[in-house]
Amino acid sequence: MGQSIKPEGWEKRLNDLISEKAKKPFSWGIHDCTLFAIDCADAQLGTEIAKEFRGKYRSSKGGYAILEEMGGFKKAFESRGFKAKPIEQARRGDLAFIGGELAMGVVMGDRIIATGLNGLKSVSITKALYVLELPCHQ
Repeated sequence: MGQSIKPEGWEKRLNDLISEKAKKPFSWGIHDCTLFAIDCADAQLGTEIAKEFRGKYRSSKGGYAILEEMGGFKKAFESRGFKAKPIEQARRGDLAFIGGELAMGVVMGDRIIATGLNGLKSVSITKALYVLELPCHQ
């Protein structure tokens, strides 16, 4: 499986985004678990995938309904070029599906950073149900 080619400066953009998002309150459709993960991908790749979702729902029910229409989390991301890979091959910047309150986050070493109802959380990579490699952008 090929590795994502990220534009120069992706690590700084990712770190800056995480610092910025740590100060924001949780808000469905604005700053929630899934949008945080997508924002992390956008920061690394210079894309604007989050525009497709931001502001389109105001509750967990609304957010999950959109994802269900797309076939669930995994299919929604795979249809945008993300590729599932074994958890043990997770690398910094990959997205991880955790499920539960945190739902999705970004891999940072052996931890996953995700946003929950009460701010950013850090959990072990062993909590991941699957990992998604970012799309290849050249």
